[in-house]
Amino acid sequence: MKRSWLALLLLLGAVCRPAAPPSKVVSQVPIKRLTPGGAPAQYSGLTFATRTVVADSATFEALWRKAFASPGDALPPPAVDWAREKVVFAGLGNRPSGGYSVGVIAAERIGDEVRITIETTTPGRNCMAATVLTQPVDVVSIPRPQAGVMIRLVERERAGDCP
Repeated sequence: MKRSWLALLLLLGAVCRPAAPPSKVVSQVPIKRLTPGGAPAQYSGLTFATRTVVADSATFEALWRKAFASPGDALPPPAVDWAREKVVFAGLGNRPSGGYSVGVIAAERIGDEVRITIETTTPGRNCMAATVLTQPVDVVSIPRPQAGVMIRLVERERAGDCP
């Protein structure tokens, strides 16, 4: 009798167990680099640290001018289709030497959010770096997510390798 009850309880436990939550599908989101030269820049006019997702041309153009408008040699901002794209600015602000960089390295759609990974590199321990003021920055565009999809910026840091 005890075995029957035990078997019944085990069977009920297996049947009444809550279903496992559905796994979140991960898909890559394309990144289009807008930074002049097609790579993260070491020198910019952004003397302040920033992590910004931009959704309109006025904000984009103002940040672009601060970042890439050298006196007498302003770089025009690239065209952005604001109905289909958003832009991410990642800047470190002033740094006291070379060896610092920042870059948007990945964008993934996970469930109801887009995770954008920003990697900051600092000079490695005991590495020699140029003693020059730098302002690392990266600017990318991503497809505009659907309504209700959040954008989350995820930070990652690493120490650079000595040359």
